[in-house]
Amino acid sequence: MSLSRLAIPGYAHKAMAGAHVLALETDLAFVAQAIDWAGGLHAYAARNSEAEKVQGRSTAFIIPAPDSGRWLVRHLTHGGLVSAITGDRFMRRGTPRPFNELRISVELRELGVRTPEVPAAVVYPFGPFYRGDIARRWIGDARDLASCLFAEPDLSKHQRADVLEAAGRLVRRLDDLGVGHPDLNARNILIEWSDESPRAHVIDLEKCRIDPQLPGWKRRRMFKRLTGSLYKFQNLTGRPLTGAERDILRLTYADGPGEP
Repeated sequence: MSLSRLAIPGYAHKAMAGAHVLALETDLAFVAQAIDWAGGLHAYAARNSEAEKVQGRSTAFIIPAPDSGRWLVRHLTHGGLVSAITGDRFMRRGTPRPFNELRISVELRELGVRTPEVPAAVVYPFGPFYRGDIARRWIGDARDLASCLFAEPDLSKHQRADVLEAAGRLVRRLDDLGVGHPDLNARNILIEWSDESPRAHVIDLEKCRIDPQLPGWKRRRMFKRLTGSLYKFQNLTGRPLTGAERDILRLTYADGPGEP
């Protein structure tokens, strides 16, 4: 598996026994030492005495980072019906998903899209398959869109409107750039509060691509996917969006262009 094709300014790669690492130059030694000690970056996070466990599709861990910040480290797994069969195994074809997420995160940030920095991605090849870990910067005061709208503590009517506007602007910005995010849902948009004004970040980019020639109907699929996700959460929680709130999201997205 060649990493030379993934040359990214500020990042370095290292081939280790059983692992290929792509990380910020300043963090490469830390990641390599973690893998040497625990056998993997996610395994290191799981054994870190200062780690905070986060439950999602799979268990992730928030750990202290070398620069005194924090990373969220997750191990990639399949979702949907195939997950029981494929688990965390991915076919070795094309760019491995952890490296793709890192590359896309860099490109989106350069384009002015808010998404957490990915300081490290690790691939563990075996036979025709690989497993993978990703570390991204942890935004401590952020909540995902689903939690903002459907979980306690409740936001005010004004705050809910601001959150929906921020989400609508983000998705429109992604559409304008030709970003295809096949997993965009209410869990993959983080809302960060700054000076009482929410800012939306997109996450979980491992299957994304950027194609300025992407047809309009394919671009609009992301918004449809997001609204479908919101309907799912309102049915699960019994806390529906109001008609006015649905209009805020729809009109903010439709009015574009999205904010950089």
